[in-house]
Amino acid sequence: MKANSFTPTQIDDLQDNLLKNSFKYQLDWYHAGLSQRKRNLTKARQVGADSYFSREALIDSLTTGRNQQIIATSQKAALVLRSYITSFAAEVGVKLTTTNKDIYLSNGAMIGFHGEKSHFAALHGNVYVSEYAWMKDPKSVYQIAIGVAAHNQYRSTFYTSVSESESGFAIWNGSLIKQTKIPKGNIPIKNINNGQLCVDGQWRQSITIYQAMEQGCNLWDQESIKDIQDSMTAETFNRLYLCQWNNSERGNE
Repeated sequence: MKANSFTPTQIDDLQDNLLKNSFKYQLDWYHAGLSQRKRNLTKARQVGADSYFSREALIDSLTTGRNQQIIATSQKAALVLRSYITSFAAEVGVKLTTTNKDIYLSNGAMIGFHGEKSHFAALHGNVYVSEYAWMKDPKSVYQIAIGVAAHNQYRSTFYTSVSESESGFAIWNGSLIKQTKIPKGNIPIKNINNGQLCVDGQWRQSITIYQAMEQGCNLWDQESIKDIQDSMTAETFNRLYLCQWNNSERGNE
């Protein structure tokens, strides 16, 4: 068997594992990705976004042959997603090897891992941008990432917990693109899988810690959430776990 090669049965098993072991909101992300080219999410800390999207990226490469470009705040952070991918592959008995830092599959697909300062503008593929609101220059990364996923066959996925970044907020509500405020966060035109397709063509969803619990996430209980609240200010908790931007009154919800 060639290096980084999966049998059809192993690919089917990975797909089954993904669907069986995802929370409801992660399944919303999955179904939205089947029909939408642009996904944009805000989410509470530690709801499993990196874990889910890394697994999704591997399956997509195996089933479509498309490249995946994973971009995080640093190279070290991007390699955390690589570790999720290698662990996922190991579930079906495949030990993935890397070339430099990236993964090349036997079907020709490449999964690249990049920090914010990496030179990835010349690459192409599906794009995943992790924690964009915590990057030093979210606007620059956003513009480069959109170009990497510009071909019709590719999709882009941006997801983040909320920070104080004005550029991060502008990416979330669409004003970075239009250079003008768009009322009520881009006016939804269609509800899709507990998310909304907005007038700028982006599917948006926001998941708080309480919504995650309601949709099956069993990583916390009420007592542990109280411990989190007691360890920080109300403003910080609202931002990191309730997806509230400091400038939310300007219409990001």
